[in-house]
Amino acid sequence: MEAYCLLALRQPAEVLNLLDTNELEVGSTEPLLASAYQMTGNTTQAKRILQVGIYKEMLSLYDLLVSYMTLSLDEPTKFEQICARFQTIADAFHLDSLHPGILLSCYLAAAQGWSFKSYRILSVEHDGIPDFFLRHAPGA
Repeated sequence: MEAYCLLALRQPAEVLNLLDTNELEVGSTEPLLASAYQMTGNTTQAKRILQVGIYKEMLSLYDLLVSYMTLSLDEPTKFEQICARFQTIADAFHLDSLHPGILLSCYLAAAQGWSFKSYRILSVEHDGIPDFFLRHAPGA
């Protein structure tokens, strides 16, 4: 929360000092915790731990995708690939019903990118509107 506030105050150097990039976490503890529960015979708790872990990591992935989308506006091909990957994951996890709010932030970032750079996907014949926008448009 402190880092978000510092960014809002336009103090990036303080954010960098606060979040030392040399100490980024790798991996999660959920698989170990689930294995421990499984060994004790509590598979219900093991599954719950893994489901929560998957959900948390998916939300984290979407946060990263939104940031990466924004930074990739100068590379149209990469931007399109990020949008396609985003939609593939959203479809696989049924995020339109599971967590529509997270989709909104990604769709907003993608829409801003498409409108800002006027990108076009040639395989779509709806005035260049990417397929994943059309799928969720009213009456689509």
